[in-house]
Formats: sequence, C-alpha cells, structure tokens
Amino acid sequence: MQGCLSYRKPSDAERHIFVGDGKSVEVEAIRHFRLLLGTGYYLDLSDTFVVPSFRRNLVSVSLLDKSGYFCSFGNNQFSLSINSNVVGTGSLCVYDNLYLLDTIVSYNETLYVESRDDYSHYGYLFLIHEKSQSLDVFKAFKAEVENQLNKRIKSVKSDRGGEYYGRYDSSGEQHPGPFAKFLEECGIVPRYTMPGSPSMNGVAERRNRTLKDMERSMISHSSLPESLWGEALKTAAYILNRVPTKATAKTPYKLWTGRKPSLKHFHI
Repeated sequence: MQGCLSYRKPSDAERHIFVGDGKSVEVEAIRHFRLLLGTGYYLDLSDTFVVPSFRRNLVSVSLLDKSGYFCSFGNNQFSLSINSNVVGTGSLCVYDNLYLLDTIVSYNETLYVESRDDYSHYGYLFLIHEKSQSLDVFKAFKAEVENQLNKRIKSVKSDRGGEYYGRYDSSGEQHPGPFAKFLEECGIVPRYTMPGSPSMNGVAERRNRTLKDMERSMISHSSLPESLWGEALKTAAYILNRVPTKATAKTPYKLWTGRKPSLKHFHI
C-alpha cells in the first residue's frame, strides 16, 4: 500500500486480530497511509493494521462510514463520497468478490490507457506508469491519427477522472486540468459522464473488462510470468481489433484503416 506517513509498533492488545474463519493472525505494525485515488483525492487511513499474511489490502467500509464518507454499491460498481462529492470509484473483481478502489499507483507499477473509436470500435492501447501521463499518450495518439490516417478527432468521451478533467482541491471542488485545457485549445469537444456513474460509459467499461479477462486467461493458461501482463494486454487489444464484433458488420481494423486484416500469423 502506498503513502505511509507514520509507523508504530502494535501494543500487546493489538498484536493479533481475528479474521472471518476465527483464526488469529499476527499484526506487524500500525501505520497511517495516504492513498491517492484515481480522482486526485487523498484518502487518509489512520491506525491501519499491517498483516503480512494478508494477500490483499483491505479497507473497512464501517470505518469509512464513521469518518463521514458515504459508500454506494450497485451494478458491480462502487463510489465513495464526502459532502455529496464523489471522491473515489471502484469496481467488483469477479475473481475474489472484493471491490477494488481505483488509486494512482507508484511509478514502478504499470497502468494502461485505451483510446477507442466509437464507430469502428478500433482501439489503441498504451502502457503508462501513472495517470498523469494520459495527456502525453493522447497527444501521441492524436498525432498518429491525423498524420497516418488523415482523420480528425472532433470529440472525446471520458469519465470525470482526475487525469481527464482535473484534480480536487482541499475543499472538494474539481477544476479543469491540463487534459481538459488541451482539448479546448484543439477545438475538441469533451463529453464527460456523471461522477460515480460508470454505466453511462458502458461500452468502454465492458471493453476494459474484456481486455482484463483475456489478459488473465492468457497468463493463467501459459507458463509466462505475471510480470508480462502488459504484453498480454496489448496482445488482447491487437486480437480484438482484428476479429468481428456484434456492433459492426466488418472488423474494427477494416473500418479504421480501410484494409482487410491478415490473420496468417495467428496461432491457436
């Protein structure tokens, strides 16, 4: 877990905690963590138990409630609000039935961002180290589309995540950031979904879920290390661009480039 602000040894009464199956597990330390959420909001978690035997970092919903936060669950999505402002979002992981809170990870971890055309469903996938790189990636995507395909980007649809719209200030207000200002400079119309409403961007959400499912399947059915998940993700995007979809009569590659894709190098 990122952002450790303080550390102390557990007291005698805190050295062990009981988990759901009734077993006692050892507590290594008590720490204060500060998480940078995907919206740009900082979430402080004080008196956090560090348990080495836990495979997941768990956040107590009841303690969030006591701290003044409001948690909303529905349609496999999660939103975290304070003072009626959505400050965090997440989604249900179907593999362990835990809700994953969207955070901005440290530099040595990897994220991905996908730019996809609504008409053809052709997608570009880029691996990044932090969400602040989204603007640089979009500029590269825009340049390739305009120079190689002679196409113009007229509108961009996204959620109101901090990397796309802007960060929250100390009062909980969100202000336009570099990405939003760049779109304005280029005359590109931004289309934002409502905060905490991922269903309004359902096509992109389903696409992300499909990419992740394909990536996990490739890794689990091969002898490759999990560290290559990024390459598996790019392979998944490459395949989806070259196979038919229910939404279009032709493949995304054909609609996007005007050429029929070659599948000779594909192996099952």
